[in-house]
Amino acid sequence: MPTLSQPVEIPRRFRAERNEGLHRVLRGLPSDFLVALIEGLERADEVVPGRLFAGQTGGCAVGVTLRVVEPEFDGPGRRGWGRKRSIGQLYRGVAKSIPHLHALEQVFDRSVRLYHSQRPELGKREAAKAVALWVAAEARTELLLRELDSDWLRRLEAEVATYGRFQRVEQHRPAPVPVA
Repeated sequence: MPTLSQPVEIPRRFRAERNEGLHRVLRGLPSDFLVALIEGLERADEVVPGRLFAGQTGGCAVGVTLRVVEPEFDGPGRRGWGRKRSIGQLYRGVAKSIPHLHALEQVFDRSVRLYHSQRPELGKREAAKAVALWVAAEARTELLLRELDSDWLRRLEAEVATYGRFQRVEQHRPAPVPVA
């Protein structure tokens, strides 16, 4: 059985099924929050879906991110924090200012449950950590896409939607060179 030091890789099929929802959520989050999400998920001592805070640096995807953004969240002992299950229960103002936080909680928690149901031989911690590392990798991808000039991507998407894939390829094929 894999350990937390040897993370399990999420199969391509599972990632493909879950990527659309995950990327929709990631696109709605501010870049600085994505950076904190990556750091939080990668350094979490416990990844616990459905629980905002757990352990010294753990919790759900939103909880571990909040611990990076607000260092005062590090460590247990804050009265009632360990029992809070949602960002909306603990910080309504934050949840309203970044509306995709609740969606991130839902996508992350559901992905962990689905992955664990597909791989019951894994413990819940191993499944949660694998999903956490996958989400962190996808957040990195989102940041990279933001760094690129997104205008070329929008033009390409519009072109594909208008002409179709094969016509677009024909359209951009270089003209033949005349043979002398």
